[in-house]
Formats: sequence, structure tokens, C-alpha cells
Amino acid sequence: MGRIFLVLATLLLTSQAVAEDVIVEATSSLEPVSSATLVERKGVKEILDSFSGVNLISLSSAPTPRDVVFLRGFTPERFYVYYGEVPLNGSGIRGNFYFDLSSLPHFIRKVRVIYGPSVVYGSNPGGNVILEPEGFPINKEFSFSASAGSYNTYKSSLKLSLPAGLTGVRLSFQGLSSKGYLRNDSSKTESLELGLFRFIGDSSVLKFTTFLSRVRDGFPVLNTPKVEASNYDDNYPKVEVTYFSLACAPYCKMKLIDRDGDNYLIRQVERYSLDLLTQTDKGELDFTLYFNRAKKWEDYYGFFKTPKGVKLISMKLEGTDDFTYGFRTLYSQKPFKLGAEFNSSGYGSIEKNGKELTNSNLHALRRGALFAEVERELLGLKLRGGFRVERWLGRGTSGDTELLPAISLFKEVGENTFYFGVGRVYRPPKAEELKWYSAGRTLLKRFGYNYKLKDEEGWDLEAGVRNKNLSVRFFDYRIKNYIVSNFLAAQKVLHRSFPYRVIENLSWVKNRGVEVSYQKSLGSYSYLVSYTYQNFSHSSSSFTPSETPSPKVLVPKSKLVLSLRRGNFLLNKDWAEVEMKAYSKRSGVSEKVPGFTVFSFSYGLKPFKRLDLSIKIDNVFDRKYYFVEGYRMPGRNFSVNLTYAFGER
Repeated sequence: MGRIFLVLATLLLTSQAVAEDVIVEATSSLEPVSSATLVERKGVKEILDSFSGVNLISLSSAPTPRDVVFLRGFTPERFYVYYGEVPLNGSGIRGNFYFDLSSLPHFIRKVRVIYGPSVVYGSNPGGNVILEPEGFPINKEFSFSASAGSYNTYKSSLKLSLPAGLTGVRLSFQGLSSKGYLRNDSSKTESLELGLFRFIGDSSVLKFTTFLSRVRDGFPVLNTPKVEASNYDDNYPKVEVTYFSLACAPYCKMKLIDRDGDNYLIRQVERYSLDLLTQTDKGELDFTLYFNRAKKWEDYYGFFKTPKGVKLISMKLEGTDDFTYGFRTLYSQKPFKLGAEFNSSGYGSIEKNGKELTNSNLHALRRGALFAEVERELLGLKLRGGFRVERWLGRGTSGDTELLPAISLFKEVGENTFYFGVGRVYRPPKAEELKWYSAGRTLLKRFGYNYKLKDEEGWDLEAGVRNKNLSVRFFDYRIKNYIVSNFLAAQKVLHRSFPYRVIENLSWVKNRGVEVSYQKSLGSYSYLVSYTYQNFSHSSSSFTPSETPSPKVLVPKSKLVLSLRRGNFLLNKDWAEVEMKAYSKRSGVSEKVPGFTVFSFSYGLKPFKRLDLSIKIDNVFDRKYYFVEGYRMPGRNFSVNLTYAFGER
């Protein structure tokens, strides 16, 4: 009986919406509605970009390690990304808590965004992104998918789902290659995911998952620097084969000598997890063990700023930039949720031109946490509240035990639910920040600076209303000791060049905004409106007060997404979708980035039961636009996709 219950639960969960919004642990299915098929067709990158409160910074038509996701304007080190119960962003010496959109798992059936602090997943300022995996395979199925598009972009995938009595297998391989639209913008990715399932008794499933990925990504440079004017810095030598690159701008320019491909990043990711799910009429228990590791090879050749002026430098970096392991356990039985977790993250030694740049520190940060949450009815109100007890250990951390509460009140009025929530946000320095803080502290003392890096802490207040179609959220963050990387201070105070930086606290940062989403279906039509407004303010730097590193760099104040989809568009089994995205102007690395509005059009057809065809045209009106100053995004481009599935569906 328990085994049947588990299978039915898997089927029911699979039919839910692909996206949820969660406000201080309050859940509703209001964001873009879809299925696992749509996750595969559109991709996690595109789906996330449709959420209110989520901003995407991209430099390529294909997912690469250069893509950056901001949640409520907060960078990836201020929110977690989970695949089920496994965190995907580790310590990451390259990019803090690095979230790599080019190395995502394959079997994702649902995307959730948790806005603000979460008792269950973490009291991060931005919140959490949950990628829910597909469960035990129900049917035998083999599918093949292939797509081709502009800039010699090709993608293919093979997926196998095979139940065999008490055992199940999910296997997938994906490959992608693209020459890109900027010089040296080539990208190549291969990834493999294997999931093995086994029923234990009548009520438990054991799952082992392994994921391997390798990405080679060229650092893009401007095709025509004379046309794509940029004022990063005019002190560099005027050489025809020298171009701006985001890899280290504005602290360097890449130099291409004989051919493209001299400046690149290779990243190899390994993930392993073991999950035991027990589900009975007394509740559900989920226990997960995981291990993540990422290695990198980086090659730079260009003009770098140094204390002695601009120099032509060849720089090769190699090492392990992420080493993470831990466990999570969660017990759920309404109205309670209880859990515990342990996480250790660090990095191996990093070599620069064959010499050690960073000592190995595989256990740089260790986190232990207990958490509990309960729901109750009280005086006509629904109350959801709980707390986390966290302790972080590592060189440079305070080692204090933190109590992190969150509470929400809900009141139903007709079809509308009004709510108010408050939660404590907390973030200690991450592994990379501690590394650079320790490296610079001794030098700073020589120049009369003596300070201690502090933990970020503050509060998030939420209020709003929601119903079946509409969600309106207001948020107000007050955070003190906000941690920033100050590259300019490294040059002016320490007289050190990139990649050296000074890690410091800003006394305070405020972030206020509103998020609105509305979606509705009328017959064969469905439409979505998603709007975000966010406004940062902050104190000044202690080292460079007139040029303070801003938390809002590359983050737009406002973003609007409109989507209209029609089924049975021309034929009986086809559909069409038009989408508009509008970003306001924003602060760039060194100059203002103009706002933009772009449109995309998609058309899909199912000529046979097992065959799906689709075509997508991006930037329909061939608009010139930028996420980052100086780096024009692609003009009008297209992709064509074919998917054929064998077996039961």
C-alpha cells in the first residue's frame, strides 16, 4: 500500500505548476504555469527570467558560466540553489557561491522561487531557488531531442527512463556547442546524469544520483571595438588586436594574437548524492547525503593594470574551486516541519602560472543548523512561524550560534489572501571573501587600517495580497555589515592589481521594492504579466568613499515581462507564444547601461503522438541592447527544436 501511495504521489506532484512563489515560507502557485516538458523546452534560464524578482545577466545566446542570476537584486552568494535537497552553489573561489547555469541537472520537473528568508532552506537575503527533480520513473520512455540555431549553435540530448519492478533508472546525456556572436565567444558543454532508484519495503525509496559536466567557455571580446565604444579606461595601448573583455574588465583588456581561443575557462563539475525518502500516513522523512566538486582551468593573455602601470601579462589559473559535502534531513507531518543539516565547503589549491596562489582549504566553512516550523489558526488568522538555529565555523568567522526566526500572518477575505511576514536575514563571509580578507588584512595594517570582517545581518519585512490569478508583494530589507569586494581599494591602498581585492563591510544597505505577477487562461488563450521594482541605497566605503562598490551594479530598478500564448493557433495540435521583456537602465561596471525592450516569438506543433517540433525567434525586431556596457546582445536569431519519444507516455 505504501509503495502505491509513493507512486501516486509522484504522479500528482508531476501535474502541478512548474513555478511557485513563496513569501517567508508562504506558498502559492501563481508564477508561470507549465510542466516538465516546458522546463525542457524553454530551459531553466528562460523560466527564471520570467519570474518577478529575478534578473538575468547574460553574454551569450547559450547557457555559459558567465550567466549570472540575481534574486531581488542580490548576487548568487546571497541565495541558495537546490536540486531537491542538494545545494548546487558551493564555496566557489571563482565567483563566490557560484551558480553555473551551464551545469544544471537534466531531470527537473518544477522550478520554485522562495523570496526572502526561509526557515527550511536558509535565511539568505535573496531567498532560495528550488529545482525539484523528477521522481521514480513510472513508464518506460526513451527520448531524443536536437536543436540548431544562429551562431552555429547545436544542442542534443538523450533521455532514458526505465522502471523494472522495484528498481528504476533515469539516464540522460546532453551536449551543446556554439561559436557565439562575439569574438572568442565559443562554448562547448557535455554533461551526463544518472539516477538509480530502489524501493525498500512498502514505503521507502532509495535514490543515487551522479552528475558530471565539462564546459569550455571562451571569454568574449568586442568584434568591432571602434564601433562598440566603451569608456572603461583609455590608458591601454592602442593595439588593433586588443579588445575589452568582461573576464576582468575594467582591470584588463584581452589580447588576441594569432587566433581566437587564447582566453578561456574550462570548468569540470562532479556531483554525487544519496537520498532516502520514507512516506507513510504518519508523515514524510527525507534524508540526503551529497558531495560536489568543481575544477577549473583559466587562461588570460592581455593588458592588465599593475602598480607599475599597464603590462602585457600571460596568466594561467588551475585548481579546485569548489569542494562541498554534507547532509540534509527533513521530516514533514502537518502542521509541523522539522529538520537538520550540515554543510562543509572549501576549495583546493589554486596555481597561477604553475606557482601556488591559494593554499588548499577544503573545510573553509562549516555550517550546522536545526530548524522547525508550524502552522496554526489563531483568532481568525492563519499563522505560520518557525526558526533556524545556525552555527558557522571557519577561519575568520565569528563562530556564534544564530537564532533566525520567521513568521507570517494570513487573513482570507473572499477569494483574496492578505499577508504580512517578517524574517531575520543572516549571511557570514563566504570562502572566497575570507580568503581575500585574510590575504589583505596584514597589508592593510601596514597602511593604518585595522578592522574585522563582520557577518551580514538584518530583517526582511513582507506584505501583500494574492488570489488565484494575482500576486502583489512588497518587501523592505534593512541589512547591516553588507559585504562587498573593493577592487579599487586594492589598487589605491594595497598597490595590488587584479585579481586582488579588499573585502569590507558597508555599514548598511536598504533594498525596497514591489513584485507583481498576474496570469489567466481564457479558452485557448493564456497570458502572464510579471513586474519587478527594486531600489537599493547604501552607506559609503571606508577605503574609497567617493567610489563605493555598489550592490546594485547591473541590477535594473524595474523589469516587465508580458507573455501571450494561444493553443490551437493554426491547426488542432499547435500553439504560438509572444513574449516581451523590458529592462530599465542600470548602473554598469563603469558607466550607465541603457534600458531595452525585446520581443520573442515561438511556435510549436505536434504532428504525431510522439513528435514535437518548435521554432523560436529571439529579438524579433533586431533591437540593439546590452546587459553589460560595451557587450551588445545578439540581434535577431532563431532556434529549431525536434523531440521524439519512444515507449509509453
